[in-house]
Amino acid sequence: MEYHIKIEKIITGGKGLGYLKDGMVAMVPHVLPGEQVHIRETKRFRGHITADPISISHPSPLRKEPPCPYFTICGGCSLQHAEYNEQLRIKREILLESLTRAGIQTTAITVHPTLPSPLPYGYRNKIRLHCSQQGDIGFHRCSSNRIVPITACPLAPSGINQALDKLLHNGECRQVLSTCRAVEIIQSPENGDICMVVDFGREITARKQLHSLQTITDHVFSKKRPKDGDIHKGALRMGQKFRLDTLSYTLYWDHNCFFQVNASQNEHMVNLIVNILRQKQPGTLLDLFCGTGNFSIPLTLAGCNVHGVEHNRHSTGWAQTNAQLMQCDESCKFTAKNVVSFLQTKQHTNYDAIVLDPPRQGLGKENAHTLAQGNAACIIYISCDPATLSRDLAVLTTSGYHCRDIFPVDMFPQTHHIESVAVLEKN
Repeated sequence: MEYHIKIEKIITGGKGLGYLKDGMVAMVPHVLPGEQVHIRETKRFRGHITADPISISHPSPLRKEPPCPYFTICGGCSLQHAEYNEQLRIKREILLESLTRAGIQTTAITVHPTLPSPLPYGYRNKIRLHCSQQGDIGFHRCSSNRIVPITACPLAPSGINQALDKLLHNGECRQVLSTCRAVEIIQSPENGDICMVVDFGREITARKQLHSLQTITDHVFSKKRPKDGDIHKGALRMGQKFRLDTLSYTLYWDHNCFFQVNASQNEHMVNLIVNILRQKQPGTLLDLFCGTGNFSIPLTLAGCNVHGVEHNRHSTGWAQTNAQLMQCDESCKFTAKNVVSFLQTKQHTNYDAIVLDPPRQGLGKENAHTLAQGNAACIIYISCDPATLSRDLAVLTTSGYHCRDIFPVDMFPQTHHIESVAVLEKN
């Protein structure tokens, strides 16, 4: 079935929403608000249909030609067809709608304009490419596990694309990767060093072939969980230099740690959070899901006594190393423990302020309620998912806290993903 509809808005996931004549909701990718679109139904559900755009009779003036030849085929990007300022506006609107759906009164919150990324392209210091037995290397198609072979990604910097080009033109490397599930190519923001992490799945014997990939870079690793105490053994030390007002510092990690893929925007976000907390002047601060010290170290340097909690012992090892290198380890300590287990001990009730940066699934209602039972005058919640952020804020704002500000942060330009920084104060 084919229809002609007007796109009303962009929703979570990056699709456009419009209505058929009978009121049925239609969700369509690669469109923009206000556009008149001819669509073809792809699947019907109880309350909506999904459809593909066939033609656009009235395109938005904010539409632009996507620079990537894989756009609409590869599932990585969903907003390349929108001018960058329009992407920023769309992301703020998606966040606002998510908050409203969770029952949060947004009129009492200052939802700031989305913080733009310094680099709309070339910002990702890490890409994960899927591999097929036929030797294809690329990303998954939209709504599929099929691989779209690629030769370059405009979201990645030149160093990563050069490494990918070498992989594609080396027959022996392609043969090795045909035995793998995926390969990650990572570039250190500090100096541009490249490392590759290969996921062989169950092909244990294929790990012997890692040396073939060293024609691309000397730093090639098999994806496996590191042993405790091995944080400095063998892995490439990656780093990022930060400037905090007049203070400069560097954080280090390796491929076994999580770190933000948009280094320049991460620096902006760190400065935003440090400046917010400087106004609060907390003496003691708890950093939950602290990783390698992305927030712990600068907040310590800004004058706080910080306790970081992170379940990944490898990451806390690097965090402690970073504190020692910056000579602030007396005011900054780290605990390798599951954050939920830590909250259950009620130790979080003893801090003046709390910063948390949980994974996509957020805290969850029960854990958010436990967090709210503390005495912290300020909570800063960093989230990469508006839906789980809204769910958790709904609990926190009915359990003794008021959300004062939310800062959308464009950590992932050209995609529908949104980073957010929510500032809550104790009632």
